[in-house]
Amino acid sequence: MKKIITLLLTAAVFSSCRTNQLYIRVQVPAPVTISNSVKRVGVINRSVPNEQEKVQNAAHQVLSAQSFAILKEGGAEGIRGLKDALMENKRFDNIDVIDSVSLKSTAIGLFPAELSWDKVESICKANQLDALFVLEMFDTELKVSPNSVPVNINNPMQVVNAVQNVSMTTTVKTGWRIYVPGIRRVIDEYTISRNTSFSGNANPLSTVDALLQRKEAIKQVANECGHAYAVRILPILTRVYRDYFIRGSDALKIATRRARTGNWDGAAEIWLKEVNSSRSKAAGRACYNMAIINEINGNLDEAIKWAQKAYEDYGVRLSLSYINMLKSRKNEQNLLEKQETQ
Repeated sequence: MKKIITLLLTAAVFSSCRTNQLYIRVQVPAPVTISNSVKRVGVINRSVPNEQEKVQNAAHQVLSAQSFAILKEGGAEGIRGLKDALMENKRFDNIDVIDSVSLKSTAIGLFPAELSWDKVESICKANQLDALFVLEMFDTELKVSPNSVPVNINNPMQVVNAVQNVSMTTTVKTGWRIYVPGIRRVIDEYTISRNTSFSGNANPLSTVDALLQRKEAIKQVANECGHAYAVRILPILTRVYRDYFIRGSDALKIATRRARTGNWDGAAEIWLKEVNSSRSKAAGRACYNMAIINEINGNLDEAIKWAQKAYEDYGVRLSLSYINMLKSRKNEQNLLEKQETQ
């Protein structure tokens, strides 16, 4: 409780005629649930196109201003970022990058068909793995925008120097899957994109330098994409916003002043007394505020009971939507506990 209250003290508080708004930090389940039986995982790059696909991919390659070298190096950096992040997470006992198996993509920029389970099981058996993280797709797209163009161009040679400065934005797109052979199921398929931007001028040497910068920038962004994907298996700390009543009786006003100074326990003492008020408005609002303080303290079942009482007995309309929020949080909490104990 003390930790959450401290977070509340740093929250921005917004006033209305009858409520204040606060935020609290709560933990929500990871987007991807992985069984605790998965201890050893492999990471493999499948994003590099087949040699025979070079002709078919040539047009895409030109339009994207990319080369197979960039695709290969960028994909490798994405794999490195994922492995480093998984090691930092300490969720698994062992993480191996599988270089002994060559998996190729059939096209740039598209998710290929899922690997056959015979292939997945063969890789996992040979490397003693419980699951396989696969970079299925790696693509880049370059957009060049001129920053300044001369008004008059008198001869074709001036076209070379027409663009004094250009802005280059590269979008790096990665696609990932997680295969678990024990249940023969792909438990996640997800795309992560990031942008990187830099500038260059029309001088040919400077342009070459800019392209080299672009290559390094792509590798860095690819690494970030790998890190970002690893986060999908971890619970997330996020903000939720709540309204609580500040008026309705003199006692509620006193409780509000206590809450504003961070004395939430003192405010809760008043709210608990005020639920027995002979004034239905004050009692209903106090019940609602008791739901808020119970959520702050992590008592979601009690919070739901108080919110229900505020709506059912006193008709506090704000409680109805709050009940749904609390029930949603209760379901998330159950999944979070399952993820922690698996």
